[in-house]
Amino acid sequence: MKFFSKKKIIVTEDGGLGFDWDFVESKKELAFKNLVINTAVDFIARSFLSTDFFTFLEGEKFQGDNYYRLAIKANDNQNATEFWYKVIEKLIFEDEAVVVQVGQMYYLCDDFTITDEVLRERNYRVTIQNLKMNKRFKSSDVFHFRLSDKKIKNIIDNYYETSAKVIAMAVTGFRHRNGLKILAKIPALLSKDITEDTRNYYKKKYKDFFDNENSLMVVDGSEEIVSQSDFNEKSDSTALLALKNDFVQNVAMAFHIPRNVLMGDVAGISEQTDNFLTFALKPITKLIESEINAKLYSQEDYIKGSKLRISLSRVKYLDVNKQASALDVLFRTGTHSINDNRFHLDEERLDYDWADWYAITKNYEFINKSKGGENDEQI
Repeated sequence: MKFFSKKKIIVTEDGGLGFDWDFVESKKELAFKNLVINTAVDFIARSFLSTDFFTFLEGEKFQGDNYYRLAIKANDNQNATEFWYKVIEKLIFEDEAVVVQVGQMYYLCDDFTITDEVLRERNYRVTIQNLKMNKRFKSSDVFHFRLSDKKIKNIIDNYYETSAKVIAMAVTGFRHRNGLKILAKIPALLSKDITEDTRNYYKKKYKDFFDNENSLMVVDGSEEIVSQSDFNEKSDSTALLALKNDFVQNVAMAFHIPRNVLMGDVAGISEQTDNFLTFALKPITKLIESEINAKLYSQEDYIKGSKLRISLSRVKYLDVNKQASALDVLFRTGTHSINDNRFHLDEERLDYDWADWYAITKNYEFINKSKGGENDEQI
């Protein structure tokens, strides 16, 4: 992608002075593209880090080895937060990520190959941080997270390659319309026969004047400098901003992130955040949860209630003052215990039996409870 980046002074055929621009590779536009994409990926990855992992043993919450490795420390070199950020980042950028268990520890693979079995279990050959493992991992021992059959980043790159041409044309027009254009009126004898030496003389003479922010140039009475510029920076910059906003809109759409959320716009942020959780984060969370349950627990254990559950309930910040009424309803309807409510407020649990009890007010009665000696069911 080529953009204007370097200016030089020229003397035109009619004796005027102006700027010419060299075409060079623009790192700024590449940085803009990467900024938008990396912001989207980082937004999803950081949001996932706010989820909570729960492991169950036969229907009861149980924090054993599986919980420790998934939620606290993945391996000797990575805690769970760092580990899952890398997993989500790779999953989104490359549409898939492979995690293997070595001993009791989990590692994200940098590269992998899979055997092409159909009716038998496939085998994986993996590379972890440039270390090619000799061991072959069975499919049942590998967490292979897949988003889809296409790489989102490749689609964005192809789109940006097209849109970049439009942006380049807009930049060219912007430079052309808003560049500094000077007409130098020189003595008639010189203007009749402008040679290369004449052009070089004026280029050198006016160079410091144009290149420096504050400068002074002395001319004799036979020379006159007239500005030919017609600045209209506002309209041109608005057009460029619209093109870049269009790219941001398409990146947000590709990652299923509401545009306002990606741009940090607080207008309607609560509703937009709910949309983000529903369409961007929840599918990825469900994908990871399902793959781990399928590989970490047998069918028999899963049916008995042994499983992993990843909760999104604390991803969205809860203001205790704003949520007080809702928490009260959850408690008095028997939905939450006191410790459940404290968990959602990110408070430490109370180590008392009564803090885990479930209560229900007398306003709520079960439909099969009899009244006045009669066995009438309330509906």
